Amino acid sequence: MAEHPSTVDLWLGGHTHTSPDDVLNGRSHVESKWGVNFVNCAQLSKFHSTVACPPMSRHFTFTEGSKLVRVRCYLHDDTHTAPGWYPPAERVIEFSRAFYSS
Repeated sequence: MAEHPSTVDLWLGGHTHTSPDDVLNGRSHVESKWGVNFVNCAQLSKFHSTVACPPMSRHFTFTEGSKLVRVRCYLHDDTHTAPGWYPPAERVIEFSRAFYSS
């Protein structure tokens, strides 16, 4: 990826056993490296870890003609805090080119 910047703008991972605020080994759930935006986008079970972790999803908002993508975190229960949108985990990522739906 480092040798071919802008080849991949978004890499989605769907596995985690942490809270939305956690940073492990210097990495959070949304990171950029080598021109790629890495997003850990889902955790659907809170029982696959030694500690209870909140079931959560990510919601992506693409805007026609914009390089910027809004990434929001949705908590499905009250394991971490009140269920619903979780603003502290919201991020804006940037693609190498603008988004167009067609």
